Amino acid sequence: MNYTGRIDIQSEEVSATYREESGVCTLVVKWLLGHHGLNPGCHLYLGLEGDGTSESRRFALGLLGDGQGEQTLRLTQVRNPELIKIRLKVVENDSSGIPIIKAQGDKISPQSLNSSNQSRSFLKILKTPELTVPWRVDFAEDEPVLLISDKEELFHKLRDTSPIFMPLVLPEVVRQIFVWLATTEVDYNNEVLKEWVLLFEQLTCPRGFIQQDHSSSDADDFEEVKRVASFVSEEFAKKFDFIQRISSAFESEETRLNG
Repeated sequence: MNYTGRIDIQSEEVSATYREESGVCTLVVKWLLGHHGLNPGCHLYLGLEGDGTSESRRFALGLLGDGQGEQTLRLTQVRNPELIKIRLKVVENDSSGIPIIKAQGDKISPQSLNSSNQSRSFLKILKTPELTVPWRVDFAEDEPVLLISDKEELFHKLRDTSPIFMPLVLPEVVRQIFVWLATTEVDYNNEVLKEWVLLFEQLTCPRGFIQQDHSSSDADDFEEVKRVASFVSEEFAKKFDFIQRISSAFESEETRLNG
């Protein structure tokens, strides 16, 4: 419970998954809130935002009841479902009929069930026609997103057809994300950021290093962050044999051209 008396719904109390098929995004949301002792007559509301548009959507899910439930929503015209964030609210009307928020959970990221969908990775990838460089890492939503320009259909050419784009780009992407995560005040309980921390600790980063306070202006401390970030990036490239994959791609292309 926060200082307002409102209950903060935790990520483990709400789960959300989605599947894309034929232009329709089917979102399934489950919640387990009975242990909070809320009035069964409270109303549940679900908000969706952050899919790369300015549009936000709100759905009434009915009464809270025993605090346990599930709802399936079929959504159309969802541009980037991998960027959706869910906000769940429990609302009770007071004696004057004024709605009061009794519990709320924010920035819940649904997980994709599409087996071939790259958004299952915790690195979200988004095409953007406004980007004037081939790619950029963006942190505007408090989670790292790899932006790829869609000018001249570059997104499809790079992400879907180029065998060397990801091996060339990902080590630098990982390095940038490490520096951002280690020097920015973030919510380490965020499920996506947990995945990044776990990955980095598997790639030579000392356990607990990222969560230390590196946001000060200490130049030596920042140099240490950059040093560890470089080690992590190098280990990441080694783990996935990126140099070998790039070399093999060129050899395959030479073989094809030479017949």
